[in-house]
Amino acid sequence: MAYTPINLGTAPSGSDGDPVRAAFVKVNYLLNDMTSGNASTPNFALSDVAANWRGIRWATSGSTRFDMVISGGTETGSNANSNLYLRRSDDKGSFVSDVFNVNRATGLMTFTSPIALLGALNSSAKVNAINAANQVINGSGELGDAGWNTANFVSQRMGGSFAYDQFCFKNAAALSADTYDFQPVVPCAAGVSLYLQAEMATWGMTKGSVVCGVNFLNSSGTQVGNLVVTSNGYGNDFAYATATGVAPAGTVSIQPFKGAWGTPAVTAGGCAIRRMKVEKGTQPSLYSQEASAAYLGSALPQTLLLSDPSSTSSPGPGATATIAPAGWNFTTNRPNAAVSLTASATIASANSPPSFNNYLVIDVLLGATVVLSGPTAAALTNVGANSASAAPAIAQVAGILPTQGVYTVRLRWVTGGSAPASGSANATAQNKTVSGLVM
Repeated sequence: MAYTPINLGTAPSGSDGDPVRAAFVKVNYLLNDMTSGNASTPNFALSDVAANWRGIRWATSGSTRFDMVISGGTETGSNANSNLYLRRSDDKGSFVSDVFNVNRATGLMTFTSPIALLGALNSSAKVNAINAANQVINGSGELGDAGWNTANFVSQRMGGSFAYDQFCFKNAAALSADTYDFQPVVPCAAGVSLYLQAEMATWGMTKGSVVCGVNFLNSSGTQVGNLVVTSNGYGNDFAYATATGVAPAGTVSIQPFKGAWGTPAVTAGGCAIRRMKVEKGTQPSLYSQEASAAYLGSALPQTLLLSDPSSTSSPGPGATATIAPAGWNFTTNRPNAAVSLTASATIASANSPPSFNNYLVIDVLLGATVVLSGPTAAALTNVGANSASAAPAIAQVAGILPTQGVYTVRLRWVTGGSAPASGSANATAQNKTVSGLVM
């Protein structure tokens, strides 16, 4: 039965209102509606015109704690308005925020607060989520110690008494001084909002604190600020910590780090870090591994095959000429990448002086700085007058690149050398090639 109000009659006596029996019949119908619901008829119904909000409130000593409400607004068709909200309030009973809302037209449920899943998430359909990219490589030790410049906190797989199986970073040795591991810098402009989250444990720590965060760096590499989270208390299992901040003026990059500070006192393996994430914005998203995926992509061997068939003239006796064209570049996104390259060039002479020597050299440059240079094998081609080398000159170079960035491959040939003292400005280098791997 639809809700029917009791007719109270005219004040003050109300004698022209509903008789007592008729009034209680209406009460009984209302109570029956609240106790005998089914799939199509609810136990309790709140009804009002569309423009009004309808809801249920939970309070403590008169102060609001939660409201479950249906929004007002004109229902103009297409199932518009009358959406469901769960709202929370503070100790004074003032509105704080929506916990979630359900759109009546689409059925979309939107959570505006973080969700903690203590069990498995099972789905028979695709799960769509909006997740901000994690700027930290290997933030939970899932890739061992990759991505970090040192391993003061080493990757370990937890198990046994923990009753779960995950990775984390633990201090490899007992610590009594501030100790850190760092990652390569990540570009970041001033004014960018960042959200930092991590979980930290202090099982064997009695002084100081575990710390995770990023340093804000200017164009000179000087620190201009930081954003950190630290552990709270001692002898504790993993606890979740968060912080938000804005990159200060002058920032051009951030550098993630993990460690322990405050002159710590901690036994070997006595503190740990996991699920470290730095993301753009002011709200957290689930721990994710976008930077780790990019790192793995750059960790795969990168094949280089560069060639230039054009001719380059000799600089003359005792001089050096660059014989590689512009654009012989490669990029690595990881520090300490290994490179192994082999170069070759055919050298010909069109001169009448005596034979002369040409040394083929291969360089790897970062900007204008030579970081690797060869040959590491015999690179000498002796060319007589008006003749060509029977086989290409070969040069090889191998080593470790100091940082991530864009590198240039350059070939040089050095004419003359120790003997003979003469050479030809008419000699040429042709069919220049470089091949190899960056790992």
